Amino acid sequence: MLGSGGGDKEGAAEDADPKEKEKDKGKGSSPKEEAAAVAIGEPATAGDIQWTVTGAERVGELIREGPTPKLTKTEQGSFVTVDFDFTNNGDSSASLSGNSLTLIDSEGRESRHKSDASAYIPEERKVLLESVNPGITRQGRVIFEVPPDSSGFQLQLGDTRAFGNETSVDLGF
Repeated sequence: MLGSGGGDKEGAAEDADPKEKEKDKGKGSSPKEEAAAVAIGEPATAGDIQWTVTGAERVGELIREGPTPKLTKTEQGSFVTVDFDFTNNGDSSASLSGNSLTLIDSEGRESRHKSDASAYIPEERKVLLESVNPGITRQGRVIFEVPPDSSGFQLQLGDTRAFGNETSVDLGF
């Protein structure tokens, strides 16, 4: 168990030969496991794309303010909203699709963005399918619908090419 101290196991680890510890360090881990997720606010690169998740929260209601109370729209449920900066460091324009973002919970369940939630995203943060020229940064938001009992979220981010590189961000909740 990670993070749980244990008298005998902990003492045995301290007594182990440092060369043996180093040799055993990489056993049983895949390259994907070795690449640690970055925290919110830290840049992460996937191919020619630099991502910086600037905020994330779990919400129970989505609200779109209308010009009058009658035109205000709400949706109840279990959602995670993620704000991010998307920078194209490539040589040609890139279009961000929802397939570049996957939310994974502690049980390994994968969620794709809620495609019908664009009404709840401010116009200036709607970047999905927008063409972003080289050297340009756009601010975006994406919404995921998640199971009510889910937690331990990591956001997996990819570049804009099929079978491209991926990186991940630990959302901290």
